[in-house]
Amino acid sequence: MKVVLTVRDKEEHVLDTETRTVTVPPAGGQELAWSSPTLFRGRSPIEMRAINGDPNPPPFAGHEFSRADRLLVRVALYGDSADATVASRLVGRQGRQLATLPIAPLPGRAGFYQIDLPLQSVAPGDYVIAVEASKGAEKAEMFVAIRVSG
Repeated sequence: MKVVLTVRDKEEHVLDTETRTVTVPPAGGQELAWSSPTLFRGRSPIEMRAINGDPNPPPFAGHEFSRADRLLVRVALYGDSADATVASRLVGRQGRQLATLPIAPLPGRAGFYQIDLPLQSVAPGDYVIAVEASKGAEKAEMFVAIRVSG
């Protein structure tokens, strides 16, 4: 794949251009791999219903949340994911597992999973959500850093 980056000023004059060639592995391979996570923040039951009712809701751009928020993390598992075991956990700043998080397939979206994490039970601090998939000797991991404020 070729990626062309063009920098323009406010009058749309080209200031610089760069072309790069990027090798992209096929997505349909047999090897397990996670997509980049998509984060959603709900601040009320109405917002949560809107997020869950929309097949493509707008994601939340940040990684800092209030304890009053509810966090949804959606990820896709690629590769030969049939019969794969999927798990997620909340890890503290010291690298210690604090909780096992429920992760469930997203209804109507094959290969997609969702973690629903109400943050009122999480103390303020920095955390990592670790998501793992395994099938036999094959393993895929994905990590999401979040900050919870008071």
